Parts: sequence; C-alpha cells; structure tokens
Amino acid sequence: MSSPTTQGILKPHVQASCLPCRPPASDFAVLRRIYVEKFDPLFPAISLYLARPPEDEISWIVIQQVVSLAAASDPEAVPHLRLQNRENLLGRNEFSAALSSVIRITIDAGFITDRVMETRILLIFSLYMQPTCPEEADLPARAFTDAVHRMHTLGLHLTADKDRDDFLSTRSLFCCLWALDRITSSLYGRAVLIHERDIGWDLDICIEAQAAPFRLFLMVVRLLDGVIDLYRPKNLLIQEAMVIELPIFEQMIIDAGATKVPSAFLGERLWVCRLEASHIVANESAATLEVLYHSVAILSCRLPPGGTATTGVLPPPATNSRRSLSAARITSIVGQEYNERVSYTPLIPYGVSLSLSVAYRKMRYSDVSMFRNRGKQDFQKNTMLLKSLGSTFWTAKVMATMAEQVLQEMDKAVASLTSQDSQPAYPLRKAGIPPADGAEPTVAVSEELTDQPHDRGIIDSSFSGVVPDLDVFGHLDPTFDLDAVDAVLEGNLDFGASSNWFDWQALWAISAVVGFPYRSSTASTKVLEADESAKAGAKKVEMVVNIGKALSGDWESVANEIHAANAAVSILLLIFENDFLAHDHIVRLCHSAPSRR
Repeated sequence: MSSPTTQGILKPHVQASCLPCRPPASDFAVLRRIYVEKFDPLFPAISLYLARPPEDEISWIVIQQVVSLAAASDPEAVPHLRLQNRENLLGRNEFSAALSSVIRITIDAGFITDRVMETRILLIFSLYMQPTCPEEADLPARAFTDAVHRMHTLGLHLTADKDRDDFLSTRSLFCCLWALDRITSSLYGRAVLIHERDIGWDLDICIEAQAAPFRLFLMVVRLLDGVIDLYRPKNLLIQEAMVIELPIFEQMIIDAGATKVPSAFLGERLWVCRLEASHIVANESAATLEVLYHSVAILSCRLPPGGTATTGVLPPPATNSRRSLSAARITSIVGQEYNERVSYTPLIPYGVSLSLSVAYRKMRYSDVSMFRNRGKQDFQKNTMLLKSLGSTFWTAKVMATMAEQVLQEMDKAVASLTSQDSQPAYPLRKAGIPPADGAEPTVAVSEELTDQPHDRGIIDSSFSGVVPDLDVFGHLDPTFDLDAVDAVLEGNLDFGASSNWFDWQALWAISAVVGFPYRSSTASTKVLEADESAKAGAKKVEMVVNIGKALSGDWESVANEIHAANAAVSILLLIFENDFLAHDHIVRLCHSAPSRR
C-alpha cells in the first residue's frame, strides 16, 4: 500500500491518465454483457459489484477496466475495443496492454481502499492480464500472490460467522482464491500457496454450496489439486509411471447438478435467468470446463522424464490412451466443435499446449511411421490453434512460435532427404546430441531446393511414404536447439518451467539468405546483406558461395568472403551448389569455412 504522500504525488497522474483509460459507455455495455454471459458464471469473483456497482468512483472505474480486460479476449469484443483517451479502434494487444498498465498503477498506488474489493479485482486481473514481453512474464502470478497476501491479512481463509451479511459472498470469494491458486500453479509452474491444513473452511461444503457452473469448475479444480501432488518434489524420485483415477466428466456434470445449465459442451445455446442480477444471460463458459477436465486427465498420468525402465520413452498403455484421447478432445473442442464459443480464459491455450506436447511426444519418439505421421498432423493442428490464440494470449504466442520453428526445420530436413541426387542438408544427428568437434562441416541444400516457396508452419507428409522408417529428427540442422524444444515440451507435461518465461521469437529470429539467387554478388554486397539481416533480428544467415571463384581456384577470395560475412552474424551457414562442383571442390570449400566464431 502506498503512503499518503505517495498517493498525493500519484493522484494527478491517476486522474489524468489512468481513470480516463476505459471504454466509452456504449462499448462497455457490450463488453460487460460478454463478461457476464461467458466469464462470470465460471469464475464469479466480482459478481457482487456487477449487480450493485460500488459507490466509490475509482473502484467502479477499475472494475470496469478489469471487466473490459477480460472480455477483450473474446472474438465478439473486437469491434468494441475502444478507450476514451485513445482515438479509433484498437487492436487487442494494444487495448489489453493499456488497461493492464493503468490497473496496475491504480492498485499499486493504493487508491482502492476496500481491501476485499481489491482482492476480488486482483483475482480477475491476474487471470486475464497478458504479458507483453518476457520481463513481464511473471506479472499474472505476482498479482495472484498479492491477492493471497490480502486474503491472509483479512482472514478470508478462516471460517466466517454464518450470521454475517457477507457470509455467502465471503465463502464464494474464498472458493475463487483456492481455485485460482491451483490454476496458477499449473499455468506458471508455481507452488500452491493455500493449503487445506491452514484454512478454516470445509472445502467440500463450500463447493457444494456454489451455483452449478462454478460448482462444476471447482469440482474439476479439486481433481487438479490431487494431480498436482504427483509432481511434488517427494514424488520426482519415483521412476515409475504414476496414474490417478478420474471420474467420468459426464458423471461430474450430473453430480454438480449442471445437466440443465445451458452450456456449449451440451451443444446448444440456451438461456438462464440470473436472479441475483435480475437479468438474462447466456452461459457459454462451461465449454472451458471440458478443456480443463481433459487437461487434468493428461496431467493425471505422470511419466518420469526420459521414461521408465520398462517402457522407455513411450508411456504405459493406460497412460497413452488417456493422454491421446484427452489431447484429441481438447483439439476438437477448441478447433471445431465450439470454435469461438468457449470462454477465452488462459485455460484454453494451456489445454491446447498440453495437447501439442502429447502430439510432439508421439511425433518425436514413436518407432512406427504411422504414429509419427499422426503425431505430426496433430502437432500441426495444435500449432495453428495456438497461432490463432496468439493475438490474445502470450503463452499461446510463445508456444506457437516454437512449434512453427520445429515444423520449418522438419520441412527443410524432409526436402533435402527426398531430393534426387542430393546429399542430406545436415549430417545425421542423434536426438538432442550436437555434432562432435571435428565433425564434417555442414553441406547445405542445392539452389533448386532453397528456391521452393515455404508456408510458415505448414509441412506435408511426403516423407512418410518416401522414407517411412526415417527419423527426421536425426537429420535436423545441428544449429537448431532441439534440446530446448524437448525441455519445454517435456516440462509442459511435467509441471516444469512455465513457457511464459521463454521468448522463442527472440531466441529463433528470422533466418535470412544472402547472395541468392545471384551467387556472383560481390563480397561487399553479401556482407551488407548479412549485416542488414542481423539488424533486422536474424540470428542465422545462409550465404551462397561464389561458385565462379571456387571453380577458378581463387580460394583466397572465397575464404575472405566467408570470414567477412561470418563477422556480421552469430551463425553463418554456407550453401554449395553441388551440381556444379566436383568432390575436391566441395572438400576445399568445407576447409575454407571458419571452424568457430
């Protein structure tokens, strides 16, 4: 909390810059409706204030801001992303970034004096704010930690007197805190902060007392709470597969009394009267619960890193079936069945990223070409889903960027392996093992292959028919950090480090080609192209060697050109047009390349 002096200094800035940063009344009316229909039934942290706005002006403005921030993730909100202090319609990223910034400033400055209200606002803020860069990746988890801190300060984790007027709302607030604690642990690889031994509420009674959509959500989170135990440090030493049995989701719907609750997972759009708010809302948020359920199902089968002594990297039969079916259901729900009709919470990209990891394991480790190809197709589907979610969710953008890079590298390896009269573009590599010092230098693809158009992230399945038993991962570019990909996607299935921490777009920036297709360009021209590519963000540049100089025996010019270009970039790959070269030329060109930077 800020001191009165600090508040006095910040008050003019908050009034001039933060409070006007909210949608106009007409746009907020639409955003509020979207929030009430699709988000509030699932997580009713601020329902109380939507029905009866607080008297404090600043608090009500901040509530409008967090409601708008959450609703902005829904496709229906796109035509209404306007702010009173900005001109014209904004993009989702700009809209969300502006709101996130002013909400943080107002809260940190201590202008919300009602601490219970502040706790509720922090819950919505931590769930829906999206980082804009790796440096902000931990902000959602930090905002939730602040909410838990206020919970302990206010004693919200202790049983309240049933005679209190706010007993029901306090109990519902505690349920929101407890549930988001487990969700935050899953999304960001954090330890849980609220333990049952430290609370005064009976969780089962609390869950049973909630409205049907929220009750079903809490029941699924209860399953997640049990699954988290599989990944605690004490269990990491167990080298055998561990599985937790789960109830059938249909039975959970029945037990929650949610069979008549209108929901997207029932395949129909119905309407329900929210008596406490005295208005009619459409409840489509429940489709998210099935995604969450299948995410929990994937995680309920823990396979030690590297596999077990009996099954190797392949999961046991029961684990494999559960993971595969749940991953397929997530992809189908998000991509086909209820596309644009789910609640766009962070649970959606998280579920798709788990499905991506399951597909990657199948594509990466299966010994059967049919399953490798099926895994590749599933990997591609989930990549496209994450890419479509990337404009809304930071994690989706990070994972999609990485997945697209994997597909591109596979595409390049397949192209070189299936070309006629051409050597592989890269020497054979074992998965995750870089080439040893002194190994033969890289020989890249011929011009007719590099000239082929490429659709980013799209690869065909031609290699499955041409070389069905070939491990494409053994022929990837040695400079491609396959170990990093393995670590992230394995960690995703093992409660590892949050993918929010990684900026794959920065790690694998664009790869450029210089001296192409006119390999006779002068050395200075190629160096200029390489330098411009590096300034544009390229970490790797491919350069076509001057074949004329090589054929004429001017090896000094060839070497000088290579060294000059190599000085401009981190990684330089050389392209030799082997159709024009004899074996001796290729060997000499390889020796012309610098062994190290």
